Amino acid sequence: MPDPVTARTADGGPGARATVAELLVPQDGSALSRVAVPAAARLATRLDAAVHLFSAVPSAADVDPRERELADLDVPGRSYSFRTLIDAQADGDLQTLRGHGLPAVRVRLPAGDLAGAITRLQEQL
Repeated sequence: MPDPVTARTADGGPGARATVAELLVPQDGSALSRVAVPAAARLATRLDAAVHLFSAVPSAADVDPRERELADLDVPGRSYSFRTLIDAQADGDLQTLRGHGLPAVRVRLPAGDLAGAITRLQEQL
């Protein structure tokens, strides 16, 4: 159970007790947002709370570059990055699907080469 946190009222006095179950950490690709991740992880550990990273981009064209930035973040308290974790999860999903006899392939989409990736996928089918 998360530790309750005593909130303060506008005049600085003690207010209602609240429980923090989740922390939302905005990520805009800046150096400040990168250091917010380990700080949020430490706080979440103290509060027994979940951490959610949030990132908004101005257009669909900015999604892939931002995802690559976020994947390079280190997982707080671990010796690997989110990219390593994402790859391990994808490999596990692939093995599970194949283990159930389902046809499954993993397609890595290099930046800017969507046509080439689709061609490689068609060749594998």
